[in-house]
Amino acid sequence: MTNTQLADSRLQDFVGRHEKLFVLTGAGCSTNSGIPDYRDRNGSWKRTQPINFQAFMSEGHTRQRYWARSLIGWRRFGQARPNDAHHALARLEASGRCEMLLTQNVDRLHQSAGHRQVIDLHGRLDLVRCMGCGAKTPRNEFQEALGRANAEWLTLDA
Repeated sequence: MTNTQLADSRLQDFVGRHEKLFVLTGAGCSTNSGIPDYRDRNGSWKRTQPINFQAFMSEGHTRQRYWARSLIGWRRFGQARPNDAHHALARLEASGRCEMLLTQNVDRLHQSAGHRQVIDLHGRLDLVRCMGCGAKTPRNEFQEALGRANAEWLTLDA
């Protein structure tokens, strides 16, 4: 038996022994959908750390950098589709076995796969909210406006 088969067997056994499950997912759940993770096996950052809320709210240049990077990176997020893990967890919920799913991901792929009871711990990227007035705009509409205003950014690689 391979390590993968052993892990699969142990997971199936665990799920089979527990009537109700609480599931926590992170970046690894979405990597097979083409969304990169942020840390390596040792927990070290692979690339620049995500911008935290305090820096985003207090520093204008930080917001500008965030939106410039986001405009470029959104192409990958916008094309991502749920993978087998997302679908399996949605089936687990549909069968009444998963009461709640808490995800650190902002990609909404669990919801796209059909999962209903999801808490998006770090927010979501499909909706943009104005921090001044609270107005919400679907991300695709916001990206189009941002792209029209900053056409040169669209020529950059993600």
